[in-house]
Amino acid sequence: MYGRGTSDMKGGLVAALMAVTYLREAGVKLKGDVIVQSVVNEEHAGNGTLDLVARGIRADAAIVLEPTGNRIAVSHPGGLYWQVNVPGVPRSPGARWDGAEKVGVSAIENLPPLIAALLALERDYNGATAGEGRGGVAPFAMVMGKVAGGTYESATASSAVMRGGAYFAPDVGSVIDIMAALRRKVAEANEGDAFLSRCPAKLEFLHHDDSTDQRGEILHARCMQHQLNAQGRDGDYRPGPFACDMRHLVNQGGIPTMIFGPGEIAQAHKPDEHILVDEYLDCIEQLVRFIPEWCGEA
Repeated sequence: MYGRGTSDMKGGLVAALMAVTYLREAGVKLKGDVIVQSVVNEEHAGNGTLDLVARGIRADAAIVLEPTGNRIAVSHPGGLYWQVNVPGVPRSPGARWDGAEKVGVSAIENLPPLIAALLALERDYNGATAGEGRGGVAPFAMVMGKVAGGTYESATASSAVMRGGAYFAPDVGSVIDIMAALRRKVAEANEGDAFLSRCPAKLEFLHHDDSTDQRGEILHARCMQHQLNAQGRDGDYRPGPFACDMRHLVNQGGIPTMIFGPGEIAQAHKPDEHILVDEYLDCIEQLVRFIPEWCGEA
């Protein structure tokens, strides 16, 4: 099935709705309550789930149905969203040079040292062992997602803005540590460039997502693991490769949580996003099995 959001994460949301629907239609009576919550703003700060927690909604366990290919994750990285404002000096082609002196400097031509600095930070964190012992997930990912600058083809750009994000594993450091490292790298890029040392680029932080790393036994995740293993399926825990609303459920709400849902994160935020229908249907079946086992039947 193709469509924006099929994998991230309408497939998981509808799988939850259908699992509850089928259990009700089958007349299954549970000893515990099942609450299905659909929230807004997961991509940018998770205010929907944060509001849910702030209103006092609590549970013994939670499932975030982000796309994991119907595998279990009980941790996930944090995310930091940033922008770099890059200066330039606007001049027309005829006024770019004053004799041997370049006086028209495009902000766009000032981007390379900053890009190189951010990529160097990614290499520093990942080292030579990126992904080893982490389920194949690198501890740090730097994404440069958007550049905008200039107003006219025949004038050097007076400014440019580069925006992006960084994901970091829980053991890499706190979001404060990552922010400090980004500041250092941008400062080094400024100091090492003749123009930027006089007119420095400025780093701003837009928002951040905390990482989550649960310690101890996650009982409902263990229950799902036993269920999958009994079917000859892969029940091993893997690090979640993306930031998600688990952070608020665990860090602010104190609710043990696992990530388990159909689809693949590689399909997110891209053209031709799709989900395998069999995987979506399989998630419904796993939830139909799991919910009565975890809640108990009256």
